[in-house]
Amino acid sequence: MKKNNYHNSSVNIESGNKFQGDTAIGENAQIIKNTHIVDNSKNYEVDADDVTFLKKVSPYLINNYGKEKVGIIAAISLIASIITILSLVNPVISGEKAIPFLPTIPQDYNTLVIGIFFILILIGVTFLNAVYYHSSTKCKKCNQDFAYEPFGKVKVRDIDTVDGTRRTTTKTYKCKFCGDIDKRTTNTLIEKEN
Repeated sequence: MKKNNYHNSSVNIESGNKFQGDTAIGENAQIIKNTHIVDNSKNYEVDADDVTFLKKVSPYLINNYGKEKVGIIAAISLIASIITILSLVNPVISGEKAIPFLPTIPQDYNTLVIGIFFILILIGVTFLNAVYYHSSTKCKKCNQDFAYEPFGKVKVRDIDTVDGTRRTTTKTYKCKFCGDIDKRTTNTLIEKEN
């Protein structure tokens, strides 16, 4: 890093760096317009998530049974699926069960138990996603249910760091009733493999 002659702060200048916006340079600074900063980020657009299934199922479930009941069914299904799979893998060791309060299911029923497990998981995840979809699509302005719909492309920005790739995803939603725009940004770190 190189210290400048005007302040104690320093600026790290590497190849490829450019400055953007109004920039002042020198003792008798002049404003430089329309310059750019390049930070070696990758900016691209991807298609919005396909929510066709949730768009049909969520209103049906929420309108007919209510958000609370759908959430309770989701929780019960997920807990029951965990109990089901643990019962399947609860072998008798030295005459004692690994998990004493769960039944041990005979091997003849393994296929049936695995089928029940997958059905319970499917119900739990679907109902949980229906509740989440209802909450995330309620308009903040007009308060209508199932109002926000994906609008435009999803913008993604990846910046390589020492720890991995820092990904910023910006999704835009538009209310189909009042036209309110809602931008949602998420940040994730994709860690480097050792």
